[in-house]
Amino acid sequence: MDLEVLAQLIGVESRTIEKCEAELGLLGGLPGRPGEVRPRVEWLLRKLGGSQAKVEGYERDGVRLKKVLGREF
Repeated sequence: MDLEVLAQLIGVESRTIEKCEAELGLLGGLPGRPGEVRPRVEWLLRKLGGSQAKVEGYERDGVRLKKVLGREF
């Protein structure tokens, strides 16, 4: 994988995180926070956590790739 692909993947996951955070904000602002939204909140939190883990992995891959490229060039 090259650095450009990693940057694109990080962008995709960052947008997913932003969307999840925005929806969680909306749901958190509902009066009384009805129990019906709990499954949605839990799903959003799992999705957000998965995207965050992917971003961290892509960033680690990028650091390793930069080290390899630095040694070779």
